[in-house]
Amino acid sequence: MIRRLLPLLSVIVIFSSCVHHSPFNAGEYYFQAMGRDSEIVMTVDAGKAKATDAVALPDNAVTERAERLSVALDPETTAEEKYPLTVEDYTIYGAVEGNFGKTTTGIALSSMEGFDKVKSDSGTYYLSPGISVGVPENGLLLFSTGDYDEAYSRTVENREILIPYELSSLMASSLAAFYVKNPRTMLDLGFELPITVLKEMETAIIFIDKEENGFVMSANITMSSEKNAKTFTTLLKNNVVSEMLRKGEKLDFKQLSAMIYQDGQSAVVFRKPLSAEEAALYLGKAEGLFGGLL
Repeated sequence: MIRRLLPLLSVIVIFSSCVHHSPFNAGEYYFQAMGRDSEIVMTVDAGKAKATDAVALPDNAVTERAERLSVALDPETTAEEKYPLTVEDYTIYGAVEGNFGKTTTGIALSSMEGFDKVKSDSGTYYLSPGISVGVPENGLLLFSTGDYDEAYSRTVENREILIPYELSSLMASSLAAFYVKNPRTMLDLGFELPITVLKEMETAIIFIDKEENGFVMSANITMSSEKNAKTFTTLLKNNVVSEMLRKGEKLDFKQLSAMIYQDGQSAVVFRKPLSAEEAALYLGKAEGLFGGLL
C-alpha cells in the first residue's frame, strides 16, 4: 500500500534540483481541508520528528525534503458497525508538503514499474495496486488508497477550511496532532471510551510534544453537553488514578485536578506526562502510517 512509495520517492530525490515548498499561504495548512465527520486527521511536523526519536522516520534524502506529513483516515461506511476500528477499516488519503516538484515526480513515476499513468479532471496522477499518487502543485505530494480525484477535489481544487485557523496553528506547532469531529466510531486513541460516550463527542483535538523529561499530551474534548463533559472528565481522571495505583505511584489529587479538568462542555487535558507505552500508542500510529511512506 503506502509502503510502495519508498522506491518512488528515492527516484524523485535523484531527479530533483529546484527547491519547492508547500503551495499554501503562510498560516494555512493542507490538513485544514480534512476533518469531515468521523475522519481522524493526523499531522506531523517532519522537522521536529527528525530532530527527535519520537517518530522513527528514516534519516535519508527524502525526509530531508519533507516539511509536514498529514493524513486523514476516512472510515468505510460499513465500519460504523465496529468499535474500535483498525487502520484497515479506513480509506487513507493525505499529502507530504516539502521539496517535491511536479515535473520531477512525473518523470520518476513514469520510470516506476507497476505505476500506470492516469489523466483525469484532477490532472495527471499515477495508479498502482492499493495507492494513487501525484503532485498537483509543486511542493505537495498527494496520495490516496481510495479515489485520488476525490482527495484532490476535497483538499486542493475545491478545498474548504474545516479545521479553524486557531486550532490548526496549535496542531502545526506540536510534534504530532490528532483531530476528529462527530465520531460515530474510531481507532483506539488511548481513552478507553465506551461507544455510548464516544457518540456524545463533538470534537477531539490531541497534541503530542516532546520535552526534556519526555513526552507530554494536551487535549480538548468537546462533548454534547456539560453533563457529558463532566462524565468524560471523571472517566479520564479515573483512568489516570487506576494507572498510577497499578504502578504503585503516589497520588497527588491537586496536581491531577490541574492536569485534567472540565471547562464548560469540554474535558481538558493539560500537559499530561506520557509513559513510553502511552507515547508509543499515539506516535506508533503516525510511525506506522508515515514510516512506510518515506
